[in-house]
Amino acid sequence: MKALEQYLNSDLDLSILGLNRGPEEGSYFCTPLGAKVIGWAGVDGIHYCTIEGRGETIFAVSPMNFGDYIHPIAESFEVLLRMLLSCHSMDSRRSQREYRPKTDGPL
Repeated sequence: MKALEQYLNSDLDLSILGLNRGPEEGSYFCTPLGAKVIGWAGVDGIHYCTIEGRGETIFAVSPMNFGDYIHPIAESFEVLLRMLLSCHSMDSRRSQREYRPKTDGPL
């Protein structure tokens, strides 16, 4: 998680790519317990986080996706950065559901 910690401790602005700074805790009903928010989309309460016990996986939490709120979008922050730089936006990651991590059970 070195890259994630470096990002969180820096003033790097990734808002042009759709990863905005904001509160480190999601106050939405669907934000998982143990979530550490790393950024916000800026619309509809969408935020991105890691979840305690789920390793380095980055998740998108979308409060307006009724019944379908939480999705893994990258296996680590490093992978997320690579995807952001090649896709130019977080929007493309939220709309794609291709990434499916190996999990020990439901979220």
